[in-house]
Amino acid sequence: MSQRGYCSFEHGQLHYHQWPGTAPLLLCLHPVPYSGSFFSSFADHLASRRAVIAPDLPGYGLSDPPPGPPAMEDYGKWLAELLDSCNSEPVEVLGFHTGCWAGLELAQHHPEQVRQLWMVDAPAFDGKALEQLQAQASREPVYDYQPDCLAEAYRFSVTRHQDKLGVARGMELFIASLQAGTRQNWGLRAAAAYDWRQALKRLSRPLQVLATNSPIMLEPTRAVAAAHPPATFVHRSEIDSLPFERHVKILADRFSPRPARATCRLLSARFPGMIF
Repeated sequence: MSQRGYCSFEHGQLHYHQWPGTAPLLLCLHPVPYSGSFFSSFADHLASRRAVIAPDLPGYGLSDPPPGPPAMEDYGKWLAELLDSCNSEPVEVLGFHTGCWAGLELAQHHPEQVRQLWMVDAPAFDGKALEQLQAQASREPVYDYQPDCLAEAYRFSVTRHQDKLGVARGMELFIASLQAGTRQNWGLRAAAAYDWRQALKRLSRPLQVLATNSPIMLEPTRAVAAAHPPATFVHRSEIDSLPFERHVKILADRFSPRPARATCRLLSARFPGMIF
């Protein structure tokens, strides 16, 4: 069960969800237009194995919005303010989709706050795919007094996952997506304009990149690792398009704290061939 809190940032209050556990803290960064509650199933499964914090990026969930569309650099700055307010030791950062770029901004500009960065299905689009993202980001949602204006958002969060996701959880995601109102594409706009290649050149923290079996996301995610040779790339073909819902056990095991390095060496010597 998560706890909730707020911290101050330059445009008001930033809301976050927090799960108690052991260090190091895992900072989870949601895709837009959702909120930190996107990681609830995943964090609940981690239970007390490690501490998790999942903020609502400004303008999403219950966090106050900035006065206008932010750049990805702004998200990184606001996340650093959150970690300062938590008096946190360096954290491990996990970003999914657009959350990958917010995590990259935090890690490259505030490396003293980050132990390592994980990206899952990074939106490193080029060519026609980038043009489509830019077109989607430029559209402002239109709301009126007719329920039909919510149909597309309902299909996106609930109907298209009807064979994979329960209605109750789908409704939670649907409601979270509506909290941003007409700002819901601001994060997409920031992601579409983000120069992730230049950011990777400045990254000094360890980077691990994980791709699911999403045919749309595999090559863009692979491109991130190719652009940053020190990165570790993993393709998990058994994980589908709902990694933090349907595959929480696999991911919880992946992101659980590993034993201390000395312990790993002892275990490896005792059990040759096994990975610790």
